[in-house]
Amino acid sequence: MKIVSLFILIALSGRLSAQVVFGNPTFHILYYGYENSVDIGTVDGREFVLKSDNIQIKNTNDGFVLIPSSREEAELLFIDPIKGNCFDTIHFEVRTLPAPELYFGAAASGEKVRLVENHITARYGAYIPLRANFKVIDISSVIGEGSPITQSGNIIGDAMMSKLKALKPGDVFTITVTVQGSDGLKREIKGSWKL
Repeated sequence: MKIVSLFILIALSGRLSAQVVFGNPTFHILYYGYENSVDIGTVDGREFVLKSDNIQIKNTNDGFVLIPSSREEAELLFIDPIKGNCFDTIHFEVRTLPAPELYFGAAASGEKVRLVENHITARYGAYIPLRANFKVIDISSVIGEGSPITQSGNIIGDAMMSKLKALKPGDVFTITVTVQGSDGLKREIKGSWKL
C-alpha cells in the first residue's frame, strides 16, 4: 500500500509542477521602477516568448530585465511562439525599493565619524543585493542650540560643518536627508553619527 501511495504522489507531483524555472534571489518579488534582473527558462527547454500588460521586458545577455509599471501586482505570461498559446504564468508581488542606508563620508549611520569628509550619500549596504542609485535632494539638522540648518544637495555646507566641529568627542548628531531613488520615489531618512 505504501509503495502504491508513493507512486501516486510522485506521479501527481510531476504533473502538478510548474513548467517554467524562475531564478531570482528575491523570489516572486519585483521592485517598482527598478530594473529587476532575472533568469527564466523552461523545465523542458522549449522556446517561449514573454508577454505582460504591466511589466516592461528587456532581453539581455545575462537573462531578462523586468520593470513593473504597476505598484501592486504583476503577471508574466509564457507564450509558445509556434502555437501562440500561453503555457504558464508567474505572478509577482510588486514592492517599493527598501530605504537605503545613509553614509557621512565612509561612515554608515550609527558609526563613529571623522569630520574630514563633507558629504552625505545614500546606498545599500552589503546585506541588500540590489543595485539602486539614490540622489540626495537635501539635508537638514538641528545641531546644538538654534534653528535647523537645511541645504540642497549632499555636500555639508560651512554653517552645518562649523556647528558639527563645535561638538565634543562622544557627542551624537542626527541629520535628516531627503533622497530620490531610481524608482522616482522620494524618501526622508534619518541618520545619526558619533564624534
